[in-house]
Amino acid sequence: MATAYNWSAITDGGAFQSLVSTLVLFEEPTARTFIRPGKDAAQDARSADGKRVWQAKHHKTPAIGKAIADASGELDMIKEYRKRSDPNYDLWKNVTEWTLVTNLEMNPASELRWTNEIVAKFKKEGLDAKLWSKEKLEALLTKFPHVAAVYFEGQNRCFLSLAECFDQARSDLIGAAGLNASLEGRQSQLRAIDDFLMGTKKLICVHGPGGIGKSRLLLEVGQTANSKGFEVVWGQEATLSSSSDWFSAVTPERPTLLLLDELKDPRLLDIITEQLAAGRMKSWKVLVSVGRPRIRC
Repeated sequence: MATAYNWSAITDGGAFQSLVSTLVLFEEPTARTFIRPGKDAAQDARSADGKRVWQAKHHKTPAIGKAIADASGELDMIKEYRKRSDPNYDLWKNVTEWTLVTNLEMNPASELRWTNEIVAKFKKEGLDAKLWSKEKLEALLTKFPHVAAVYFEGQNRCFLSLAECFDQARSDLIGAAGLNASLEGRQSQLRAIDDFLMGTKKLICVHGPGGIGKSRLLLEVGQTANSKGFEVVWGQEATLSSSSDWFSAVTPERPTLLLLDELKDPRLLDIITEQLAAGRMKSWKVLVSVGRPRIRC
C-alpha cells in the first residue's frame, strides 16, 4: 500500500526547493545544487557532467496548465541563456535535458498535454524535457524514508537550505531590510572568509552585537560558497542541541558549509568541533556568528 504524504507540510517554494535538492542529491550523489535568489537561470540542480538540469516549481493550484505555462515561460528564457552572448551561456552550453519538478499529480490527459505542448517545443531547441511530478517524488520518498520523515512526518530538521533562509528573511520586515543593507566596510571580512573557504581551516567565527549585519553576511557567504561547489546549510541551534540524528536528510560526506547564526550555546560548538575532527563532518566547514564574547572559536 502506497504511503500517503501530507503535502500541505510543504508550504512554499523555498521548502519545496529544499526537498527537491535533497532528493536529487540522494538519487544522484555527484550532482550539484544551486542557490540563486532571484533568477536562477532555469537550474536548481545539475548533473556532474553538466548535461542534465532540474528546476523546482511549487504549484499551489492543482492544474497541469500552470506547469505547462511555467515550462513554456522557462523555455523562452532558456533560448536566451543558450546564446553565446548571454552571461549564462556556460551553464547551458552542454545541457541536453531539462527536468521540471512539480508537486502536481499527473494523469494520462496531463501527460498527453505535457508531451504535445512541452516536449515538442523543447525538442526543437535540441533539449529533452522531462517531468518529475508528485508520483516521481513520492517514489523517491519511499526509496529514501529518512528524507520523508524529516519533511513530512514532523521530525525536527537540524538544517535548513539557504533558499528557505532567504524566503524567511524576505517574509520578515526586519530581515527583508537586512537583505538590502550595504556590506560596505565588510570587504576585509569577506576576503578573510573567502580565504577560509579555500583553505584548510575548518571553523571561523564572526563576532559582533546584534543588528550590525552578521546574518546578511552569512547569507552572502553562503551564496559565494555555493558558487564554489559547496552544499550550504543553515543550522537550527535548538534542534541541533537536542537531536541525536543530525544527518538524516543530508549527505555528510559532501563538501558542505554550515552556517550558524547568533550561536548561544558554547557546548554545541564543542560538539561541532569534535565532528569536524573525527566525526561525519570531516569534509565540512563551519561559519559561526556570535554576539556574546564569552563564546570563543
